[in-house]
Amino acid sequence: MTMRTALLKIPSPSGFSLTGDLTVRTRSQTALLYIHGLGSHRRGDKSRALAAAAYESGWAFAAVDFHGHGQSEGGLPDLRCTRLQQDLDATLDLLRQEGLSRFYLVGSSMGGWAASWLAKRHGTRVIPAIAVLAPAFRFPHTRLTTLNEEQKRLWKNQGTYTWQTPWMKMELAWDLMIDSANFPLEKLVEGWSTPMRIYHGLQDDIVPWRDSLEFFERLGPGPWSLDLLSDGDHRLTDHKTRIMKELLDWFGQIATQ
Repeated sequence: MTMRTALLKIPSPSGFSLTGDLTVRTRSQTALLYIHGLGSHRRGDKSRALAAAAYESGWAFAAVDFHGHGQSEGGLPDLRCTRLQQDLDATLDLLRQEGLSRFYLVGSSMGGWAASWLAKRHGTRVIPAIAVLAPAFRFPHTRLTTLNEEQKRLWKNQGTYTWQTPWMKMELAWDLMIDSANFPLEKLVEGWSTPMRIYHGLQDDIVPWRDSLEFFERLGPGPWSLDLLSDGDHRLTDHKTRIMKELLDWFGQIATQ
């Protein structure tokens, strides 16, 4: 089957136009959707690894920059949990116009949080399975753990706070924290039914691996698994090729059930 590629321009209810990539084979109805993390973009190392595995296996593949990231409109101070979900809903709507109807998600860090909530809201008829890498299930509250009480007060009173990370300077609005109340972890866990694979490195110094362990244990028995990688850091780039191959095999099994 022939493959075609397209640069996507997606109007989102978040108020910002999004930019994305799509590679699809003719008559394909299923696609892999990569969902990036905070401060990253749609063409990072893990996204490229997944795209390569998808191309080799004949899967359609899509990845989109969230608002405030990559080539999409907005800045990081515009980031809101509700807007992240609006961005993903708009992405699914556009992909449906391309003839796609079922989506297998791979989300990294903040993207793991976003993918999980998207799957929770849409159910397994639309999203049969997801995988999350170093997922920030408590996003954005993990940001608070890096601050002392005075810094938290300044963030709340001034409206924004700036972090200097090894990769970038990151300014976030306190309104992000306020909006996060619409997405309590308890509601995400309750009644969870989507098959899920969780990967988390024990050397992660950004998102605690114990958050993934706690989430997994709260789910109870079901079609989900947790892989804790003894030498894995937050980015898991050393493991990306093996992980993406595993996921393609697993998604393929689910797709043929």
